[in-house]
This record gives sequence, structure tokens and C-alpha cells, in this order.
Amino acid sequence: MSPWLVLIVLILWVFSIVAGYYLGKRKGRRAAGLWLTVLLSLIGLAILAFALRPVKAETPPEEPLKAVGSIQPPWAGLSETDSWVWR
Repeated sequence: MSPWLVLIVLILWVFSIVAGYYLGKRKGRRAAGLWLTVLLSLIGLAILAFALRPVKAETPPEEPLKAVGSIQPPWAGLSETDSWVWR
């Protein structure tokens, strides 16, 4: 191989790494984008292009827990229910 061909291949490889980093950053997988393109070059870039964005878990709304059939008053906390043990 001629030195010019090696230089062109290296430039394309570096370009694919930079493109993989920015594509991974856009999809929320910055490290995966970088490593896939470093190790697999254009094939890693194609894998990253078809990868799905990670789904964020939804947190349930903050509601107080209610026990069904409980005889405790609503103001009684957990620390107050077992206070007779420490007397």
C-alpha cells in the first residue's frame, strides 16, 4: 500500500470516529458511539445509526400510601405505631 492510501484510510477512520461520537451524543449513547466507531469504523457507525434511543423510566406521582382496612388514624406514622415496644 502506498503512503497516500494509508493516509486517506486514516483520515476516513478519524472522520467516522468523530461522526460516531456526535451521532451517539444525539442518541444519548455517547460512549457507545465512540467505542463502536473506534472498533468497527463504518460498520459501527451503521449500527449506531439504527440503534434506538434509551427510554427514560417514568416515575409514578407522589401519593401517600393507604392501607386497606387500616384502623390507624391518617396522621399516625410508622414510628408512632411501634412506640409501645420501647416503653
